[in-house]
Amino acid sequence: RYNRINHPVSLSNIIYIESLSDYIKVVTDDKEIITKERISKIIERLPTYFKRTHRSFIVNSQKISSYNREFITLEDYQIPISRTYKKDIIKYLEVNR
Repeated sequence: RYNRINHPVSLSNIIYIESLSDYIKVVTDDKEIITKERISKIIERLPTYFKRTHRSFIVNSQKISSYNREFITLEDYQIPISRTYKKDIIKYLEVNR
């Protein structure tokens, strides 16, 4: 929901999701949607190729263009990798890339 209207969003169009406290910003190929949802709740409903890289970010691993130990690049966006998630996300990327 966004502005009291339901907006269907294709999972394949999502680039990343950013936490804004009790809200999330969903960045897609063509728009940004802000909705009232916690990032910890939305990750439970997403497919496994969506990965948490930071307490404030979830990325669509199918959209990753490059990565290092500190950042993931998705199109024109650089998303940080926190120490908490670094081990798991690097391992996942090395196996699935």
